Amino acid sequence: MKMSCNKLIAKLTKEEQKKVESFCQLVTLRAGEIIGDSQARECSKIYFLCDASVVLMLKSDSGHALGVGIIGSEGAIGLGAALGSPQESWSYLIQTGGTAWTVNSQDLSLLLQQNPNILMVMAKYISHMSTELASMSMMIQFGHINSRLAHWLILSSERSQSMQLSLTHQYLALILGVRRVSITEAVNELKCKGFIGGRRGVIDVLDIRGLIGQTLRLGAKSDRNCQSF
Repeated sequence: MKMSCNKLIAKLTKEEQKKVESFCQLVTLRAGEIIGDSQARECSKIYFLCDASVVLMLKSDSGHALGVGIIGSEGAIGLGAALGSPQESWSYLIQTGGTAWTVNSQDLSLLLQQNPNILMVMAKYISHMSTELASMSMMIQFGHINSRLAHWLILSSERSQSMQLSLTHQYLALILGVRRVSITEAVNELKCKGFIGGRRGVIDVLDIRGLIGQTLRLGAKSDRNCQSF
């Protein structure tokens, strides 16, 4: 699989892509795996995602977890380590299994120091992600569970590039930090509106515009234009 399948890498020139690729190797990420858990926060590798999607998870001291964002082929995880920032406060949960190109943070850090344009592309992406996390925070704070679920399904569909999502009610309850019964009720309401369908363990996105409309009241928006950063 070509490294340019990652849209962040695709923004680089061909020469710059070759420089990054010379330090990278292709790996497989399996759904349910966790990168950089609370016992080992240090993420010494950066992952440029191809067809996998990864949830940014925050975990409180009491053990409660919450999904605050999701990344797919438009971006990467662990970039902070290459930019010299403190250890990140979240872990990464693989939601959709797939492939990624991985590089040691020290190697990428050196490459960024020597190539200002690559550094600029990565910095713009991190800035864009800050905006996305702020939007997600507003949704978590003020959004009704139906709106939050609709928002997560939109992001999951876009990140995995699929209208069929392998997501259980229990998993969604964990990610959104709510009771399982609340997810079941929200799923049933979205089904009644014709926005989604599915069966046990699978959710089919039937009407993406309908889901987007469900989130607009709080100003949340689809990330289809994320390549504009």
